Amino acid sequence: MKKRKLAKNEILDENGHIKKKGFFAWVLNYGYYYRSYVIVGVVAIGFFIALYFSMQSVKPDLKFYFCVEQELGEAQYQAFCDNLYEYLIDVDGDDVVYMEPITLHLVPEPSTTSERSAYRTMENALEDNDVICFVTDEFGYLQLMERDALRDMAFFGINSDDEYRLLLNDTALWDGVEETENYYLVMKYVPDELYQDFYFSTITTMIVDMCYDLVGEPTQSLES
Repeated sequence: MKKRKLAKNEILDENGHIKKKGFFAWVLNYGYYYRSYVIVGVVAIGFFIALYFSMQSVKPDLKFYFCVEQELGEAQYQAFCDNLYEYLIDVDGDDVVYMEPITLHLVPEPSTTSERSAYRTMENALEDNDVICFVTDEFGYLQLMERDALRDMAFFGINSDDEYRLLLNDTALWDGVEETENYYLVMKYVPDELYQDFYFSTITTMIVDMCYDLVGEPTQSLES
């Protein structure tokens, strides 16, 4: 019996069987003999890809910036965020309570790309409708005031010794925060037409209610 001539992409195995060679042929052969493992692997990869994109789509219930010259230490930062989480609610109804705090290190005379970028990010935050408040030290507060970016606390009925800021050091948000430097909560200026938006005003209401809990009920209503 005349033997068939092997093609360029064929080889004989140890049993004399003709097999395809090359990467594509190897993949097909592997998939045939180990298809159960391949199926499990594909399903697992698909699951993790779906999980990754679902996490990327989660919108924070509170997004705010630390605009500071003096950054909090890691332990103090974590203690503050843990305290703040106690006041958060599921604003967007996705069954996830999620906060996105961002620290901007501001220096008096920015010279490096990173230092200038912090100021640009702060400017962008002032245009972001999902950002309604900032945490600042004295220097950060002055930077925002220079830009006429803040709304007075009385507009929200928040009791405060300062017109445009609420001292945090004497509130429950400072429990466990071993930092003597003064830090403040400030509210971004909100035009009336934007304040009426449901999602935006719900975030604002969450923060305002927190302030009421921290320093007492308002002396006057928002409408008055």
